[in-house]
Amino acid sequence: MRDDHLRSADFLEVQTYPTLTFTSTGIRRHGEGFLVEGDLTIKDVTRRITAEVEISGFTPGHDGVPRAGCSATFDIDRNDYNVTFSKVLETGGVMAGDRVSIQLSILAILQQS
Repeated sequence: MRDDHLRSADFLEVQTYPTLTFTSTGIRRHGEGFLVEGDLTIKDVTRRITAEVEISGFTPGHDGVPRAGCSATFDIDRNDYNVTFSKVLETGGVMAGDRVSIQLSILAILQQS
């Protein structure tokens, strides 16, 4: 039910905007990990974001092709992407805050030429 509501016109409007995209524009070392900067597009609105990325390890796959596991986190203001639905609760709070924390688990596989 929650996921259906997030897909609805109240939030992400997946019937009209079926994909979110991220295009990396740069990467630099940051402590033990990296900062990846790029353009995040949600509902045809593009904003520059910076994600903190931690590498969890490298390993060859069953096919011998190298793989890297990593995680990334970043925050956005959903209003920047025209995700503006809000409902005041009986307790006085709101159903969804403006800040959204996004956490990704990524498996990168080296592309063979």
